[in-house]
Amino acid sequence: MKLDKRLSAIVKYVPDGAKVADIGTDHAYLPTVLLLEKTIPFAVVSDVAAKPCKMAWNTLAMYGLTKVSAVRQGDGLSVIQPKECDCLVFAGMGGITIIDILQNGYEVAQSAKRLIFQPMQGADRLREYLCKNNFSIVIEDLVEDGKYLYDVIVAEPKEGKTYTQAEYIIGGWLLEHGHSLLPKQFAKQKGIYKRILDGLKKSKEMVNSDKFKEIQQVIYELEELEHEYC
Repeated sequence: MKLDKRLSAIVKYVPDGAKVADIGTDHAYLPTVLLLEKTIPFAVVSDVAAKPCKMAWNTLAMYGLTKVSAVRQGDGLSVIQPKECDCLVFAGMGGITIIDILQNGYEVAQSAKRLIFQPMQGADRLREYLCKNNFSIVIEDLVEDGKYLYDVIVAEPKEGKTYTQAEYIIGGWLLEHGHSLLPKQFAKQKGIYKRILDGLKKSKEMVNSDKFKEIQQVIYELEELEHEYC
């Protein structure tokens, strides 16, 4: 089985020998590859809905991996016991959804050794939550897959540093380590906020609002940061 670039970017950050939980799985492709390559001994695969769980079980069964895996239907981290899994993976969902899962399953999240995130949107909110709730961002990465640019955030349950709003949007670790895709990250994020600003400009009332000024300030801070790092 070959993973796409988006999921392949996660594999290298999964520690060898870790028991992995793939939260919000689809077809269980990621844990299947990790199990086939024998880099991990066991995987828990979960989703809140029955259909993804069935598809995940079918994939694992196809490759003869049902004895080294468990498929569990349930909400977020409710299907995991504290210290049961060393590495928790959250891919293919929004940052706000991930934050809700972490808040509701905080004890389980804090008991893991590593957490790997690939938020589809809201990465800035997720970074801020992690940094302010006793999770340290230890690695970040960017991966291009077609026309899309994805964030990969690796965190560990320990106190870490905090960042400015603009640094949360771009990724403080990415800035500190000079990632080669930073120019594209800046272009993507500035584009998001400029589109929001353009939408607000359609209303005279919104042009004079605090929201309008806030978005303008974000764009200004992003441009200042870009001049500093790119």
